[in-house]
Amino acid sequence: MIENNLYKTIEELETIYPFLNVKIEIKKELPDIQYDSDRFQDYKIGDKLEIPLWIAEELEETGYGHIDTEEFKQDLFKTLNTEKIQEYNKLSRINNDIYKKIRFCLYLLSLNPDKKEELESMRSSFRKLINIRTGKIISFANSPDITTTLEKSIAEEEYNFLKMINNLTKKWKSVILGE
Repeated sequence: MIENNLYKTIEELETIYPFLNVKIEIKKELPDIQYDSDRFQDYKIGDKLEIPLWIAEELEETGYGHIDTEEFKQDLFKTLNTEKIQEYNKLSRINNDIYKKIRFCLYLLSLNPDKKEELESMRSSFRKLINIRTGKIISFANSPDITTTLEKSIAEEEYNFLKMINNLTKKWKSVILGE
């Protein structure tokens, strides 16, 4: 059940990507654009705004803007570096939505063939972060009680993984011990 929740969370996230807001920098004067109740007008070159991805993609494809992924990259590298210096038996506190943000950034980068090198660099760093934290989470999953402090330090996806491993470990021990 927890495993299904983990996959469901990821699938739901991917379906809402087009509606998530992203930061975009205006690269050339925008014509007056009306969408629903919003109106894009009077933006000048260099202005930054936050708009739904589907609109930002259109503006980038037509040369009117550039989607900014810098904030996502900074979050990943800061989190990775913090985790690297953390002791092997401690998890640093991370933002609950870090995995969602990084997956979203990877998605954004994958849309642009010119960003292939940047995409691979981020994927590599993301894998490193996941590998470090997965090892620590597995060791915590072996404990009989998962503390509230630990729950507050980890992302939703990590918590689901922790519970899944914890339950699996309990079942395995029960079988091995004949209980």
